[in-house]
Amino acid sequence: MKHKVAILSILIVICAIIGSLAFVQVQKAKVAATHSTAASLCAALQSQNMLNISATNWQILGDVEYDRTVTEVSRKGSIDVGRNGWKSGGVLVDSWGNRLQIAVRKSDQGKLEYIVWSKGADGISKTSDDVVVPHSIMLP
Repeated sequence: MKHKVAILSILIVICAIIGSLAFVQVQKAKVAATHSTAASLCAALQSQNMLNISATNWQILGDVEYDRTVTEVSRKGSIDVGRNGWKSGGVLVDSWGNRLQIAVRKSDQGKLEYIVWSKGADGISKTSDDVVVPHSIMLP
């Protein structure tokens, strides 16, 4: 009986370790998929340069401007609308089901610059799990 309890205890520990490793791998895959979607959207925005922004500080797109912009990007075929990140209604979401965020500003050279980010698994901006493209820019 003691052997059975010991074997069962070992099996429980092994299952817990495997489960933890699997969870970590799933989270890494979600981050990678979200980064890919955000990078694709950011590249499409840069190539189209379609917003009329004169502000040099970051402007987070509101719902109406966001919807118009993402619809225009998908209409022009600049991003694959068959991606897993698209929800019905043309909303581009991260791996956790949250809408991707977009901010834009005009650079000193007059070119529009974009940030696209996911609020990550916790759904809160400016936390350590955010996925930001380009990575080196601080969120507004």
